[in-house]
Amino acid sequence: IMLFFWLITSNFFRAFYISMNGAKLPEPVVKIEVLHKPFACFQKSKYGDILLVHFEGFLESNGTMFHSR
Repeated sequence: IMLFFWLITSNFFRAFYISMNGAKLPEPVVKIEVLHKPFACFQKSKYGDILLVHFEGFLESNGTMFHSR
């Protein structure tokens, strides 16, 4: 799922889509908010790393949680 999200939001995919269809993609309607970020992060992720993430999805209309992982 995360790879799919990365593909649809990556600049590469946007450029490919535009070149194939001659049109621009609409701006994403997903809002990403960082709730906690360490003051000092000594272990940075890099290409090829496997990450464990926690996320929650809420409906903007009424705040109902629709997904959590």
